[in-house]
Amino acid sequence: MENQFASEVSYADSPLVLIFSDSSEGARSAANSVVAAGGRIGASVSIEEAAGRLASQAVAETIIIDITRDHDDRLHRLLDIVEDWGDGQPVQAIVSLPLAMVDHVAGWMLDDRVTLLCDADPADWITALAARSARRPAILSDFSAELDSVRMRRMVDEVGRLSRSLSKLVAGNVAAVDASGQLSNSFKGVRLDFLAEPMAAHAGPAIDAAEVRALLRLRRLRGSYFSSDLFADPAWDMLLDLTAAQLEGEQVAVSSLCIAAAVPPTTALRWIKTMADHGLFERQADPLDGRRIFIQLSQTAMAAMLRYLAAAKQAGGLVV
Repeated sequence: MENQFASEVSYADSPLVLIFSDSSEGARSAANSVVAAGGRIGASVSIEEAAGRLASQAVAETIIIDITRDHDDRLHRLLDIVEDWGDGQPVQAIVSLPLAMVDHVAGWMLDDRVTLLCDADPADWITALAARSARRPAILSDFSAELDSVRMRRMVDEVGRLSRSLSKLVAGNVAAVDASGQLSNSFKGVRLDFLAEPMAAHAGPAIDAAEVRALLRLRRLRGSYFSSDLFADPAWDMLLDLTAAQLEGEQVAVSSLCIAAAVPPTTALRWIKTMADHGLFERQADPLDGRRIFIQLSQTAMAAMLRYLAAAKQAGGLVV
């Protein structure tokens, strides 16, 4: 059976991958992951040689860029070349880098053709490659990648539910707090989309940044007594962090938001992109550094967070 399967899927059918790396260790790790994911390596060259290789390369389906240090504008120029070079063909880019450097390329994180990996392990590599090659015949079925695909679908579903819930909250479609401080069961019309609306006045006592920060500290304290895996909730942690920052008038870089998410950075980046796709997060350019972006809550998401936190406070206390 194994021989029959191998004969049906030829090596030439496997995805062609180019590897550009600034370290021999990174190049080896990327190459091993490509092979494990059922791909074939078209070339593996240094970052300095990458632009020249693309100029002579006719086709590729995935381009891996693995960096361990800042290359000034070279990485941005390379990504620009990849973007232009890939027009008209389904080329994808996977960029692997340390978390400390993620702000340098965060502007590409919302591009559907770019996958960012931070402090990646082999499972991250294989999962990203498998996702990028999902339309091609699979030579190797990687079980961890299949599980990750299920987790991704669940994440998208969860963020979708969250966006609808916040939209309802802004529109007044959730249980409200009555004059006595008790929760009532009055609901208004159903609203399932997530359209931007003006900031609405929230019921109950106002919430301030210090109280939101206190919630985040309590959530981190919980991890001192129980395994953090039991309570991983990056969407809520990021919503709280951005709410506090906006109340303080502070801007939040992508790397900072990854830390606030309290999950591995590559996982946090997936959540940030999904939250942005659902209209919860917005990107804001750094006027002082064209390579950086900041993340903030959309107007509707911020209004919903203020309404929820104020209502929870009025009802008897904020929930960790």
